[in-house]
Amino acid sequence: MARRKFNLKYIENELKNIGKRIPKKVKVVLIGGANMMYRGLKAATKDVDLVIMDPNDLKLFSEALFDLGYFEVKHLSKEYTNLGASSVMRNEDGFQYDIFYKQVCNALIITPRIIKRAEKFGQFKNLTVSLMSPEDVFLFKGITERSADLEDMRILVEQGLDWEIILDECQKQEGERIWEAFLHLKLEELQDKYRIRTPITGKLRQISEYRLLRDMITSFLGDERTYKELSDYIQEKLHCSDSWIRKHISTMLKEGLIQRKRHGRTFIYYRENPIKKD
Repeated sequence: MARRKFNLKYIENELKNIGKRIPKKVKVVLIGGANMMYRGLKAATKDVDLVIMDPNDLKLFSEALFDLGYFEVKHLSKEYTNLGASSVMRNEDGFQYDIFYKQVCNALIITPRIIKRAEKFGQFKNLTVSLMSPEDVFLFKGITERSADLEDMRILVEQGLDWEIILDECQKQEGERIWEAFLHLKLEELQDKYRIRTPITGKLRQISEYRLLRDMITSFLGDERTYKELSDYIQEKLHCSDSWIRKHISTMLKEGLIQRKRHGRTFIYYRENPIKKD
């Protein structure tokens, strides 16, 4: 059975109750549907996504929820499991908090840049609530697997966004995943469904392609390779042109990610510190 949605009055009442039960100052940042509700972009939501940056704040917030009769949800759908929340707490009405600690979607790190862009919204006794910037909400929703987030992305685009902030934060995120590729795919979905093309879609595709190629090449160069060996390997995997390969290999050489040396009439490509094979 589908869970009901809750309006702003209900959410504010819950925040007030939590603030009354917290013994000292706690800070949270709203990052999802509730954030959009406070901006007048949504009428209701089934749950509140929020980030907590301090472990003691996380403990105090969770204890307050337990005191109010919330319980931890153990059995979650795959799309919620993939979000990687520290805990999911729900009350008897079906109202739910998805609580994240420093990180969302098991990868998107809540950086000092994101916290600095957040706007302080309100004080509920000992509970300080801030709103993540629209640009960072868009980025958060752009790397999830929840289909409902695509509609929220459309709404955010129509309100106006600083695309340079989104592109910059996406590129500066840490980790091994190519987040530019995740966001690019979501933007393609946005275009297919709503005919919305963003000014960073093409740039994200270029960055994604380069990072994918870079990872393939650095992995393949566990041993020294000729250009033909490199080119044959890449073309088999990506079915791309020789000129495209040469352009990106040239970039990698300039960045010092790979090296080359002459061997007779040909060049040998290699890495200074190749990954050792077991």
